[in-house]
Amino acid sequence: SSLVLEVRATDLRVWVAHPDGDTVATLRTEDGRVEAEIAVGGSPRAIAVATDGRIWASLQDPPGLAVVDPASLQVVARHALPPASQPHGVVAGEAGSVWVALAAAGEVRRVDAEGRTVARVAVGPDPRHLAMTPDGARLLVSRFVTGPLPGESTAAVQTDAGAGGEVIVVSTGPVRVERTVVLRHGDRVDTAESG
Repeated sequence: SSLVLEVRATDLRVWVAHPDGDTVATLRTEDGRVEAEIAVGGSPRAIAVATDGRIWASLQDPPGLAVVDPASLQVVARHALPPASQPHGVVAGEAGSVWVALAAAGEVRRVDAEGRTVARVAVGPDPRHLAMTPDGARLLVSRFVTGPLPGESTAAVQTDAGAGGEVIVVSTGPVRVERTVVLRHGDRVDTAESG
């Protein structure tokens, strides 16, 4: 997510990715004031609070991950990802690791606390956002761009053809795609409230 909540012993802190400023910021929940703005570079897209408490931010340019110590509010590590891979979503895994979606590479990787890729799985084009089930057994991956529907290039789009938006369900052990959930087409007109 580009916005996460860090649960601390005495309070809560909000972390926000600021891609245009190459920073991540912390906000106080009591009044919304900016507590700190930390330069991470690379146009950060998403943030996760790892199980060891460190803050991980996915970076687009150059592709990588920045790790922030929440106590010192300093970048303590940087980990490179493949060139032109377009890292986006990031979510906490077990033992201080994170999962990161590589949109241009069509894959998701698990990166351990030291920054090593320890697992990877091809999920198809344009993976964007990630969520983890509460038990950590499954990773949910949204696809940014829906594939073309049959007849889309004509005036007779076939919305009942079993195609549409997708969520890919990935088992985290062993790492593999379990299934793809196809979202039903909606005939409602898009509005500012509906998307």
